[in-house]
Amino acid sequence: MSPRCSTNHTRSLPYIEAINVRVHQLRSSEKERKEPPGPKPLLLFGNLLTLDLTRPFDTFFELSKTYGNIYQVFLGPRKAVVLVGYKTVKEALVNHAEEFGDRDIGPGFRIMNDEHGIIFSNGENWKEMRRFALSNLRDFGMGKRGSEEKIIEEIQYLKGEFDKFEGKAFDTTQPVNYAVSNIISSIVYGSRFEYTDPRFTEMVDRANENVRVGGSISMWVYNIFPWLGPFLKNKRIIVKNMVQNRQQMMKLISALQETLNPHDRRGFVDSFLIRKQNDEKSSKKDSYFHNENLWNSVANLFVAGTDTTGTTLRWGLMLMAKYPHIQVRVQEEIDRVIGGRQPVVEDRKKLPYTDAVIHETQRLANIVPLSLPHITSCDITFNGYFIKKGTTVVPLLTSVLKDPSEWEKPNSFYPEHFLDKKGQFVKRDAFIPFSAGRRVCVGESLARMELFLFFTSLLQSYRFTTAPGVSGDELDLKGVVGLTLNPSPHKLWILFSNGENWKEMRRFALSNLRDLGMGKRGCEEKIIEEIQHLKGEFDQFEGKAFDATQPVNYVTGTLLGAFLLLLVLYRLSDSKSLKEGKDPPGPKPLLLLGNLLTLDLTRPFDSLCELSKTYGNVFQVFLGPKKVVVLVGHKTVKEALVNYADEFGERDITPGFRILNDGHGILFSNGESWREMRRFALSNLRDLGMGKRGSEEKIIDEIQYLKGELDHFEGKAFDTTQPVNYAVSNIISSIVYGSRFEYTDPRFTQMVDRANENVRVAGSASMMLYNIFPWLGPFLYSKRIIIRNMLKNRAEIVKLITGLQETLNPHDRRGFVDSFLIRKQSDEQTGKKDSYFYHENLLITVGNLFVAGTDTTGTTLRWGLMLMAKYPHIQDRVQEEIDRVIGGRQPVVDDRKKLPYTDAVIHETQRMANIVPMNLPHITSCDVTFNGYFIKKGTTVIPLLTSVLKDPSEWEKPNSFYPEHFLDEKGQFVKRDAFMPFSAGRRVCLGESLARMELFLFFTSLLQSYRFTTPPGVSEDELDLKGVVGVTLNPSPHKLSQRDENEPPGPKPLPLLGNLLMLDVNKPYLSLCEMAKQFGTVFTVYFGPKKVVVLAGYKTVKQALVNHADEFGDREIMPLFHDFTKGHGIIFANGESWRELRRFALTNLRDFGMGKKKIEEKIIEETCHLQEEFEKFEGKPFETTQLMNYAASSVICSIVYGRRFEYTDPQLRNMVDRANESIQLSGTASVQLYNMFPFLGPWLKNYRLLMKNLALDIKEVSELVNDLRQTLNPQDLRGFVDSFLLHMQNAEESGEKNSLFNQQNLIFSVGNLFAAGTDTTSTTLRWGLLLMAKYPHVQDRVQEEIDQVIGGRQPVTEDRKKLPYTDAVIHETQRFANIAPMSIPHMTSCDVHFNGHFIKKGTCIFPLLMSVLYDEDEWETPHTFNPEQFLDKQGRFVKRDAFLPFSAGRRACLGESLARMELFLFFTSLLQHFRFTPPPGVSEDELDLTPAVGFTLTPTPHKLCAVKRL
Repeated sequence: MSPRCSTNHTRSLPYIEAINVRVHQLRSSEKERKEPPGPKPLLLFGNLLTLDLTRPFDTFFELSKTYGNIYQVFLGPRKAVVLVGYKTVKEALVNHAEEFGDRDIGPGFRIMNDEHGIIFSNGENWKEMRRFALSNLRDFGMGKRGSEEKIIEEIQYLKGEFDKFEGKAFDTTQPVNYAVSNIISSIVYGSRFEYTDPRFTEMVDRANENVRVGGSISMWVYNIFPWLGPFLKNKRIIVKNMVQNRQQMMKLISALQETLNPHDRRGFVDSFLIRKQNDEKSSKKDSYFHNENLWNSVANLFVAGTDTTGTTLRWGLMLMAKYPHIQVRVQEEIDRVIGGRQPVVEDRKKLPYTDAVIHETQRLANIVPLSLPHITSCDITFNGYFIKKGTTVVPLLTSVLKDPSEWEKPNSFYPEHFLDKKGQFVKRDAFIPFSAGRRVCVGESLARMELFLFFTSLLQSYRFTTAPGVSGDELDLKGVVGLTLNPSPHKLWILFSNGENWKEMRRFALSNLRDLGMGKRGCEEKIIEEIQHLKGEFDQFEGKAFDATQPVNYVTGTLLGAFLLLLVLYRLSDSKSLKEGKDPPGPKPLLLLGNLLTLDLTRPFDSLCELSKTYGNVFQVFLGPKKVVVLVGHKTVKEALVNYADEFGERDITPGFRILNDGHGILFSNGESWREMRRFALSNLRDLGMGKRGSEEKIIDEIQYLKGELDHFEGKAFDTTQPVNYAVSNIISSIVYGSRFEYTDPRFTQMVDRANENVRVAGSASMMLYNIFPWLGPFLYSKRIIIRNMLKNRAEIVKLITGLQETLNPHDRRGFVDSFLIRKQSDEQTGKKDSYFYHENLLITVGNLFVAGTDTTGTTLRWGLMLMAKYPHIQDRVQEEIDRVIGGRQPVVDDRKKLPYTDAVIHETQRMANIVPMNLPHITSCDVTFNGYFIKKGTTVIPLLTSVLKDPSEWEKPNSFYPEHFLDEKGQFVKRDAFMPFSAGRRVCLGESLARMELFLFFTSLLQSYRFTTPPGVSEDELDLKGVVGVTLNPSPHKLSQRDENEPPGPKPLPLLGNLLMLDVNKPYLSLCEMAKQFGTVFTVYFGPKKVVVLAGYKTVKQALVNHADEFGDREIMPLFHDFTKGHGIIFANGESWRELRRFALTNLRDFGMGKKKIEEKIIEETCHLQEEFEKFEGKPFETTQLMNYAASSVICSIVYGRRFEYTDPQLRNMVDRANESIQLSGTASVQLYNMFPFLGPWLKNYRLLMKNLALDIKEVSELVNDLRQTLNPQDLRGFVDSFLLHMQNAEESGEKNSLFNQQNLIFSVGNLFAAGTDTTSTTLRWGLLLMAKYPHVQDRVQEEIDQVIGGRQPVTEDRKKLPYTDAVIHETQRFANIAPMSIPHMTSCDVHFNGHFIKKGTCIFPLLMSVLYDEDEWETPHTFNPEQFLDKQGRFVKRDAFLPFSAGRRACLGESLARMELFLFFTSLLQHFRFTPPPGVSEDELDLTPAVGFTLTPTPHKLCAVKRL
């Protein structure tokens, strides 16, 4: 070194030293600035894919178990620090209040407040607003006597609302929210609102909707990716509600401003306005008292003051209903301490248990589980972690209120948390439902007062229970997530509280009522006197129609007297008259009213069933003065209608039916007219095709029209009534009139709608009263509806018949009307007297056929669709059977025999729907003694069909929907005697055969094409099976959704993201297996915007890939695969190119020895080279990856290129290493994101690496191919490449254009064979060696068998049969390793109906091979390495159907036979020569079987020792 250089070097030393010192300082600083740990984020998405955004607080809690009480997550690109557990949260919010005290105002909160007001603001503005609010709220009584009086006053209003429900089940949401909202309103505005005031109720409802929607998944996504805002419906809802509430507040504030009196402040708004005026007068600059702060502060107080307290109170009432023993203790304490007086705040100290229950409700309800997000106001080192200024901080309140180190039973409702051993109330440090520190709830003291007073007052007055038919266990405590956690939708039932208060009030009332004459002479005189006044009022109307409400209400006191009078008459009627025989038993009737007061006229059939339990299967009731005999149960009804058909065969034509038919037609007539009309109708309906091929064609034709109507709804929820009724009505119309109608024809639609309305109204309670007391007719609106509809339909029928009459051709009958008109003409021409073929009979008969042919079938079909939506597992079975038997063709009647389950479901629908529960009433045609009872001629008889169809002695589960009622043990359809939905005997439905055909064809066709579900937000449990009572029993009003062409179900996708947030993108196959448990074996998921149908389970995957090989046989070429091959080669190609190249590859691989002795020799040669490499390690630990890859690669190279490579050959090593790297990168999350969002490619490092590897691979393969081309000898083909080159030459020489044998296809076919032939075999072998090291007892058995059978000679393929255990181990390795869990994606080549679902052409399909290899229905121990799964009891190898590691069908691995030979020879040879063990210091248990992320599942990097066996 020159002196000058030396001098310069010396001079630079101080600078170098200084730089070293600075670097050291920076490194030290970095160590001091250790950030909180957390899961590794993905580009753009952060940790979103790890979180359940429906309940993020649960995921945060789970993550804390891995990362501790302070950790970070990335919500998209935004970092958030989560604080978990009481100690951590309290230390941050209280001890570091300044640092953690600011509010993080995300986009979702910004649109609500824009940094004004109290809740979502910071800095001086927030401090000033908070101070002002606190001061004024206290001035206006918060936590003082003034507020207490307001709350007590409001409680009376709330109780008044509760009383209106009169013991009916109701949703507590609105009344509770209105009451609580009125408290804060009285403080803010200075007055309360009426619950009927729409300004007020709409403001409350909108505010509550915003709280709910503000915490939805889509708003989470908006806060992370604000640019999605315009596409999000929930954001639009929030903005709309906010604007409307703001307008309403402005009106309220303006009204207060107009009447403002500075000396008489009414509330918070007045105080703010006065302060605002003062600041304006003094010209104060930068005042915080401006309109924006006023509006937002008022809104903050209104929303927070309503939602938190109202929600907690509703949780409290629900918890009381769920845990009645706790409610009993609360009410006992209230009764004992307070009695009947109004509870006051001072009572809290005397009610320790009640106070504990309220506190425990706040803890368990956990209504703000995430708190509102904070943000750090400065850089801070907290608990050893550095958190930068401006970092979002989530204090996880749920982790405080359910901290297992603070609460004895954190996840249970346990009031004893707040009681000491003596039962005295104790405070708990970890009770912070109002948060803590600077951002603690400003209204805490008011909320505590409200909760105590509302809760104790309501529990003092009412007992809260679940709705009838709902158990406490069915009340769901999971909650509905919004900004706060609301109770799941539910209804409660209130009963007036028992307790001491009730006893005292009842004693007092009874005593005084008796003193004042109740039940005595004095009361009687008052009633008699009042009757004269009432009669005087009635006389004034002089026979004119009048409303009886007022006069009767004015004399409500006479009710007791009326009962007294009826009692006297009832006693007078007690004497028995002589009978000609014993009357059926029954309840004793009242004069005039009969047994009406015993019956529920809205559902009389239920009352009659109940009465049969007391009076037997034949009993009498009096409907007013009219005696009716009721027949109950299958045996009784059948005996009457079949064995006594003549005696019970007449129709009782009640006044309601008489106005419709007047004794004409078929349904409501008797005698010779009825017989003649019924015979004629039956004969002609059959002639016109009823139950024959002609009707079948009409129905199939109509089905297409109905499907067209359903398609218009595009999967949206709709009411099935009209489309179904119009379709069914068209069938009977085509038979009656000879033609169908368009669904848009107003004549037709109005006729159908009017007929349906009449069926509904005719069975109403008011029409039952009309049938009993016909003189009530003029006063009944229902009767007027029926007459109006009847006259309009009659006029329409007359027009239709007239049109047919004008074009009548006796030689070409179009329908029933033509037949009738021809017969009518014939009778008139012959001068036949007393003919029944006259105009009135024609009109009424046509009307009867039209109504009956529409309503019964249409109603039953609608029940069927609703039941499918309610019981999706039954719908699944129906659709599976239809798909299996019929596939995509149109169902026909002959299919019924092949569809036993579907047929059973249709029959069970008819039974369960029970649409004519009381039948149409009969009348005895003569005196009859039946079952020991005398029934007089002319007695009305009700054959109670509901008691037949739900007869517990005939049906296993009479009140459940149970298709197995109609199936035998072998699953074959069986008829049941008690199946009588069409009645029986002489009056059995004459259109039964047509109805059965219609039901079968409509039902199967609709279920073949659509999947019926409840609308979004409606659960299956919410579909009500009670029905709406008319003449027939219709389904309760409901809507259904039908996915177009019955697409597979699946989770609801988000815009752009699809279902990504529900998937673990590193291991999507695990997420998909979980989804299959919820959505079934065929379901849809969205990978970003891309729809994918997943097939799960052995039967489903095999059925698709083998039985529907053509439909599911195309390859889905994702963006990455397209970039790789551009559609060339074998694996990622379709169409003729794929078929030709696959055939060529298979042929040539076989020609070059695949599966033959020739290739066996090459493999055996390669095992020797591999053994030599293993021996070089001398038993020391080494990584098996490269050597196994080189060995497997050499085998495929010998077939493809015609020679093997040395393991030291850099060309081989580079190609193998790049292939392995590419396979690993292809399965990473970032590359999966590229497949969903290809525009991300240039920014993804892994994608760039893949493209770089691809370019090098193409270059390498091209060089090898060129070398072979130069030495090509057509008479001596060395391998696959030579054969391909020869085909290329032949195509060129023959001038063939567009030959598939081109350079591109050659390069990519070679690449496909090389990658597939290397990776799958070597990966499986590596799993095999790892499993041997992990399970040495299995390795022992394998080596014992090899030693025993083979000894020291070289294993050969023929040895496989003699080595059953070894063969089982290899197969179990392939199954357990599960190296291609999702297969390579397929694509449908055409529209396909599969397992009850429609899958469109071009849909991406994932055959989930993992679900096959781990199918719990196919494998004894699917998640355990268990070679015995491939052995029988004698230890012989057995094949298993569900063993599909090479996939199946058209896309099954073309190198399967080569891979099976390689696996056997390599595995046995290696186990023959080496014992594989973990490295020294590593136990078998420490060998990790968790696969590494990649396109295939490879073992996690590990080392093994290969110890030479002696």
